[in-house]
Amino acid sequence: MEQCEHHLTVERLREINSRPVDIETKLFIIMTAPGTMMHEMSHYLMCKVTRTHVVHVQLIQLSAIPGHVISREDSRNGITRLLIGVAPLVFGVPVSIGCILATKQVEPALLKIPISYAGFCVATMMPPSVTDYNAEIMNPRRGIDKTAIKLACRMCKLTEGNVRTIRLVLGATYTICLLTTLGMG
Repeated sequence: MEQCEHHLTVERLREINSRPVDIETKLFIIMTAPGTMMHEMSHYLMCKVTRTHVVHVQLIQLSAIPGHVISREDSRNGITRLLIGVAPLVFGVPVSIGCILATKQVEPALLKIPISYAGFCVATMMPPSVTDYNAEIMNPRRGIDKTAIKLACRMCKLTEGNVRTIRLVLGATYTICLLTTLGMG
């Protein structure tokens, strides 16, 4: 492994993931696995778009941090970190909308279930995680001090509980949009 400073080191990741995970968290990880994989692929793709060196990728696992992308800190500036941090929103919104539209068009009806489920998972996992927020957006020694996103994040004091609430609201919103599009709402 390369010796460079990471926002989340492999060693720190192993330490965090060695902690026990409760059954509710494991069930949530399993149920939203497609969304978690899309979330991490979004970070990975944005790293590639911004030419940021990726050190390690884990799309899904049953642990405290279910997925991650570790990239070299020295290869990124403030705007690049911001883009990598919000990548799940950048890629997740069109994918979720695409799933809603595809669900309306696809036949036979049985195919609607996996497409709508995938869209729900992506919509649920779109918000930046607490790790994204702390490492990419709010890390004071990296300096995105003058961006509007930092002010917005500071005002909302993002916590794990807030992220769960945001994910619940996004999942419910997706479901309402899907049902309305299908003429059931």
